[in-house]
Amino acid sequence: MAKKEAVILRRIPNYDPDKIEGIITEGLEELNLTPKIQGQITIKPTVVMAHHKIAPVTYTRAEFIDGVLGAVTNSNRNSKQITIAEKCGAGEF
Repeated sequence: MAKKEAVILRRIPNYDPDKIEGIITEGLEELNLTPKIQGQITIKPTVVMAHHKIAPVTYTRAEFIDGVLGAVTNSNRNSKQITIAEKCGAGEF
């Protein structure tokens, strides 16, 4: 029998970094990914269109990134480096 993939859905009423960190930590543990967090880590959020008039909701909020960073660093304190990478797409058509 083939292994079933998992999808985890959680509701959070606001962008509270501590609650986001808890939810991400639970997800990492539930998916057994915590042991795989090691070495150099790169997080690639979408922030290229964070403009209050043009694209007010098409970017990753700072509070979410704060929660992700907390979950990743608490899951493995031996990680050597965490990089947040982004490339602006403006002017690249």
